[in-house]
Amino acid sequence: SCRSGKGIDAIFYDNMDYREPAVAIETVSSIQFNVDIAKPHPSLTASDTFAIYYFGVFTPNVTGPHSFKVESDDGARLLLDGTRLGGDFSVHN
Repeated sequence: SCRSGKGIDAIFYDNMDYREPAVAIETVSSIQFNVDIAKPHPSLTASDTFAIYYFGVFTPNVTGPHSFKVESDDGARLLLDGTRLGGDFSVHN
């Protein structure tokens, strides 16, 4: 589970390939941002050359099928329990 028990942990990198050191680590309540409006974290130096690793526990409130959606302009991966469910991790022009 996440560090605080509420939300999703996020590790922010000021590069596109998750090279250390991370510039910030925090718990976020949602994963939603628009880099055309603002950087996803103030510690990032650029709005288009960063990487974020999110991790946490998904506990559904109801049984049955669930949907996950990922949108990005330069790449994203979606894994659940280590299984890749989707994404395209490449630079888009």
